[in-house]
Amino acid sequence: MATPIQVAQNFLAAYYGEVEGSRANVQNFYNEGSMLSYQGEETMGINAVTKIQTQPRMKHGNTQVDCQPVPASGTYIITVVGQIQTEGETHLLQYMEVFHISATQAAFLILNQIFKLVMI
Repeated sequence: MATPIQVAQNFLAAYYGEVEGSRANVQNFYNEGSMLSYQGEETMGINAVTKIQTQPRMKHGNTQVDCQPVPASGTYIITVVGQIQTEGETHLLQYMEVFHISATQAAFLILNQIFKLVMI
């Protein structure tokens, strides 16, 4: 059985790999009830997928990850803090992201997601 941090690492490798790649299968991480708050703008379901697919290409790096299982639900809360670099830019931006996911042997499902750039 995987530890919570292993679940988080596996999810992030799959999710960020898709977001940084073709994005052709990003919809597989969401369903009609998935909620996304992106820089304060809230969307659900297919609109969350569209929001992710229409963002500039980003490379995620230097992340700090924490993960906790949610008791009796089979879900996990994951927090990520790190830096992103958008396509065509040379400077790095600080970001934080929170995921509430369901993880099965076959797939990951994002139930809730919050993304914020950190302006300091």
